Amino acid sequence: MKQHIVKATRKIRHRLKENDSLYLFAEVGLATLAVSAPPVAMIAFVIKAIQEKNRHASTAKIRNSFYSLKRRGLLTVESRNGKTVMSLTPEAQRLIQYRQLRSRFELKKKQRWNGKWFMVLFDIHNRHTPARNALRTLLRKFGFAYVQKSAWLYPYDCRLELDFLKTFFRLSDAELRVLECASVGDDASFKKHFGLT
Repeated sequence: MKQHIVKATRKIRHRLKENDSLYLFAEVGLATLAVSAPPVAMIAFVIKAIQEKNRHASTAKIRNSFYSLKRRGLLTVESRNGKTVMSLTPEAQRLIQYRQLRSRFELKKKQRWNGKWFMVLFDIHNRHTPARNALRTLLRKFGFAYVQKSAWLYPYDCRLELDFLKTFFRLSDAELRVLECASVGDDASFKKHFGLT
């Protein structure tokens, strides 16, 4: 099971590196768009909107990305009530949320450490095994230090981000907690892990 999650995570990471246009679509407000025009005109509209936001994006690249996202099932284009409607699918929305979360953790690493630790504890029921495994994978990817079974450590305030993950995985407060700690005992190995002085 763990190997499947790692493979899936690698695949997602590869796709994210391969094609960042998904985020351009979201950034310019194209998560859902309806225009009174045929699908061909929709593509022209999308290209124009993205180029206004990012002048370095070429027309060919945006067009190829559009069709690639559609082929991968991350974007749908359909006719509704005489309008062409383009929408990012729920999977695309999840990828966008993941990217935003990853960016927030990357920004935290640039902060000055205030000497406090944030301990993440979880006790997730067996019926939520996929969520537990995915949560472990994400904590590792975001740079958390493993303390012991179901206990992870982070040097920056991550309560908001963990609240998001709690909601995302539909976990209760009893299943996932974040504790602010002034001390965690001998923390030399953790300081080394995070590159703290």
